[in-house]
Amino acid sequence: MIPNTKFINYGPFRADQIKDGDRYELSHGNPIYCMPGGQEHANRNSIGDAVISSDPDAEWVGVDAGFAPEPGMLRAPDIAVGAIPDSQEKGWIKGVPALAVEYASVGQDETELQDKIAEL
Repeated sequence: MIPNTKFINYGPFRADQIKDGDRYELSHGNPIYCMPGGQEHANRNSIGDAVISSDPDAEWVGVDAGFAPEPGMLRAPDIAVGAIPDSQEKGWIKGVPALAVEYASVGQDETELQDKIAEL
């Protein structure tokens, strides 16, 4: 037995099948439903975006921007910081952000949160 080994069940979905506005992220081709945020979540995102955007070293800051580091992966951190994405490229932002902020909340699935952190 190999300790701390996680077996991944790869699903059939690809990031290019998810449309802007769909409430899904993908992890290894498996869809993850993302519920709309409530007042507290929206407020934290707004404040976090304002604070990070005020840093002159933050070249680009996005809220709930979709990143696709590979075809079966699509993740949208609450706040992302990185280089300015290529505006000529259609679809999701390729790769991962230099910094991803994900607010944890009561009732959030800890295993899924850890998976998202590892994927970003």
